[in-house]
Amino acid sequence: MLIAKMSGDTIKQISSYRVWFKTIPSDDVLTTRGFKKINQYINHNHLTQRLESTTPFVDGDFVTTVKVVNLTSDEIARNKATSMSKIRSQRNEMLKDTDWAAIRKAETGTAMPSAMATYRQALRDVPATIGSADPRTWNNWPSISLDGSSASG
Repeated sequence: MLIAKMSGDTIKQISSYRVWFKTIPSDDVLTTRGFKKINQYINHNHLTQRLESTTPFVDGDFVTTVKVVNLTSDEIARNKATSMSKIRSQRNEMLKDTDWAAIRKAETGTAMPSAMATYRQALRDVPATIGSADPRTWNNWPSISLDGSSASG
């Protein structure tokens, strides 16, 4: 836990609590001895904003060390492309996990269970299923139950 040594409203030093205390101090002890906790997080929209380090500033009972910065349209597009790439990669791994059924069908002529065929097709259709939705928020993977019936995740 990081804390700030204060002199009135001026931040004198930011360090681990271990510099000044042997154990994690209570809020009362911090206040009494002239310290404030460090806030390294601000609620923000992860899809359109990011946190960036900034000059520490007093924010009520805390010293805050980050600020919220809006992502550029290029950063948002890059993040979406990265997310889509990860989705395709995961989809490919899920298809590989069921390749045994396609190989068995090809080698033995045994019919693939229809639930497995439906599941594999749903996996191949994932990019189209996502469509124009934001891939950074998509998580509706198709699934197949252990008894062989298919279900939508």
